[in-house]
This record gives sequence, structure tokens and C-alpha cells, in this order.
Amino acid sequence: MQMRRCLLLCLLCAGCSGDLVGAPADLAGHEITAPSPDAAAGDADASVPLADAASDLADADATTPDSGAIAAVSFSVYGAVGDGTTDDTAKLQAALDAEAFLIADPGATFLISATLVIKQPFAHTIDWNGATIAAATALKPMIVVDKRSSNGGLTTMRNLRVDGRRKATHGIEVNSRVSFADVDATGFRQPTSSSPAGFYINLYDDPNAYGTWTFDGCDVDDVIGASNGVTTDSLGAANGYLIYWRAVPTSAVTLDVKNATVRDCWGEDAQNVAIFSPGLDISASSSGTRWTNMVFLDWERRSIKAFAGNNTFNSCSFTDPNPNDPDLYSSNKSGMVVVGAGSGATGADNQIFAGCSFNGAGYDGRVIVFDSANVQFKNCRWTGGADLQLTSFGKGGIGKLDVCSATFGAGSTISDYGAVTYRGPDVVSLDTDNTYVEASYVTINPTYYQEVDLSCAP
Repeated sequence: MQMRRCLLLCLLCAGCSGDLVGAPADLAGHEITAPSPDAAAGDADASVPLADAASDLADADATTPDSGAIAAVSFSVYGAVGDGTTDDTAKLQAALDAEAFLIADPGATFLISATLVIKQPFAHTIDWNGATIAAATALKPMIVVDKRSSNGGLTTMRNLRVDGRRKATHGIEVNSRVSFADVDATGFRQPTSSSPAGFYINLYDDPNAYGTWTFDGCDVDDVIGASNGVTTDSLGAANGYLIYWRAVPTSAVTLDVKNATVRDCWGEDAQNVAIFSPGLDISASSSGTRWTNMVFLDWERRSIKAFAGNNTFNSCSFTDPNPNDPDLYSSNKSGMVVVGAGSGATGADNQIFAGCSFNGAGYDGRVIVFDSANVQFKNCRWTGGADLQLTSFGKGGIGKLDVCSATFGAGSTISDYGAVTYRGPDVVSLDTDNTYVEASYVTINPTYYQEVDLSCAP
């Protein structure tokens, strides 16, 4: 069995680089069956075809098996029961340690009492087949993916629900490149000072981080911080997606999140998404985050906190919570969307919003830009009294900001506040194609804005 496993790993290895990826192209049309304990004992049905999971999910720059070419091993081969009562931790971990291609029984519920660790020196492709992984205790995280030290390459997963059962703090911690599809996270709480999160993502300067990290259809909900009435401490924080840039990558790293809903993130310092770059400025790099076709709603302090550079939001909607929502603990509001060099970031330029809607509901519909340059709003809509506001906190002021082909509905205006500073002449440009309902739609000092034809492309 050991020899067969070694052969499989050799087949998966891309040359002598040590970067283990999928099966090489010259194996197309040949079935590779990963060995398992039962297979070694003569069980001919110890694996099942993975179909096209790998080819559907893996990034285009990764070598992946052709549809039907790889046989996936069932977690049940390693003894995982999936009945929601049996502790399956050890069995799931054994399968992850041994097999590159795995599949779960349809609709299984795997109870775990310890963190599942995906750090093996090979790429994984896992079809969870609609399974749920449920926390039996207060885990932080429930699953960790980190192929940096093993040079294990891409981790591909689909069709999974990660349920913290209001006990766990983090759902999935991700430290190396992944491709996730329909991997949802729900039910996280804050038993200690660590803020809960559905996805806790750390972006490094590492070969196993370079490339695109894909989260497609990965919803998050029911994340609640332990509020105590004090905003300046760590209690009360909660995040759907919690993202940290840990270094400025020397090769492009793109976090690509799309086609999902992030909601029900409550606590006096809670938000749908938080992006941090403490002590760093990634603005001049080729790395960044991209959010497409996302729905953000039901949050307490902010919907988006983007305290790092190079963020793009395409066709996203941001919506105020109902001011009377019973889940609101403190009404500690600090802007619906906030972008700028906060929380120790040394810069946070290049913030792009295209085809987005900002929907006020009487809570806090402000879209706030501070200490950031090259900020663009293209074909966006402000409704329900949502506003665009500019300010500064002493880290450089507002640089070039364009608002083109925008619609500002009733009660929606453009203004600045506080000790705002501006960088350069004609800092704020408002397209002559913009539509405004309010007669006094802009209250910025005329010295710092102009109305011009920006020729904003749809």
C-alpha cells in the first residue's frame, strides 16, 4: 500500500519543483485510484469517480485532472460515519492526511471536536457532496488550510456547510491558495477576545499564496461578537470575512470572492467584511481583493471595513440594517462602507466600485472615504438617503476621486466632514452625467472638486 501511495504522489508531482498539483496532462484518459486501507485489503470498490469537481473548481493556471480521470476516495473508507452524533475528527483527518482526491457521502453531518488540518505536501480536491461539518466544542478554527511549509499547492473544495453551532470562533482559516465553491459558514461566537469569523484569511508573500484565491458562492451568516458596551476593546467584534495582508506579495495574489451573501454579523464592532494591512501598504503591488455580485446586509458597525489598498467591488449591493432590528446590540454605527488607511495601514489607495448600489434604511447609509487616492465610483446608485462622505485622519488626505455615471436618489448627497485634507488640485471629479434628486447635492468646498465629463464606460 505504501508503494502505491508513493506512486500516486509521484504522479501528482509537477516535475522536480516540489509544487504538487493535479495529475499531469499526459495522464488524460487514465484513471488514477488513490489507495485506501480497504483497497489494500482487496476492496475493489474503495474509491468512486470524482466526476468533474477538479476541472470545475481549480484555477486555470493549475494543472487539473480531466473529467472522470481521477477516482476519489470516500471518507467512509477511513471510517467516517457522518451521522451527526459520532465524533468523526480522527477519521476525517486520516483521510485528509492520506488522500489527494476525496468525496463525502451525500448529505452527511460530520461532528468534530478538534481542528481539521489541511497542510499535507500535495494538492487536495474534495467534493463534500452537500455535507455539514459541525463543531462539538469551541474550536478556533474548525478547519485550517496552510500548505506553505509543505509546498502542497492548491486546495479545492466544494459543496460544504461549516456549522460552528454557536460554539466555534472561526469556520475556516485559510493561509494558502484555495478554490472554494458553495462552501458556506454559519454559527460563530466570541467566547474570548478573538473576534469570530466565518472565513479567516491570511495573505502572505509565499509561493503557495501566489495566484487567485477563489471563493465562489461562499455565504456567511450568524456571526456574533460578545458585546460589552466598550467599542475600543476586542470584545464585540465579528466578521463574515476577516482578511489580513501579512506581507506585500512579490508576485500577484488575488482574493476573488463572488456570487454570495454575507449577513447577520452583529456586535458593537461587527461588519460583513474586514480587510486589514497593519504596518503595510499594498497599493503599489499587483495584489488585491475582488468582490463580484455580492450581497451585504444585516451588520452592526459597518458592512465593509477596507483598511488596505487595491479593492474592487463589481455589481455588489450594500444595505443598511433596519434600525429596529432586535439583533442590534449598541447601534454603534461608523459608516455602511468605509475605505482608507485605518488600523495601522500605511496606505490604502485604489478603491474601485463599479455597478454597485448603496441602500440606506435609516440606520447609517454613509459611504466614507478617508486618506485614500485613486478612488472610483462607476455607474453606482445611492438610495434611501445613503451618502458619499469624505474625511481624513492625518494619513495623507483624499487624493484623486472620480464619481461617474452615478445616481443619487432622494436625500443622498456628497459632502466632507471633520478635519478633511486633500491631495493635489481638482481632487474630486463629478461626472456631468451624474443624476441627482437633491438640489444641493454637493457641499464640498468648490476649491477641491470639479464637474467634468469623465466619459465613464458602463
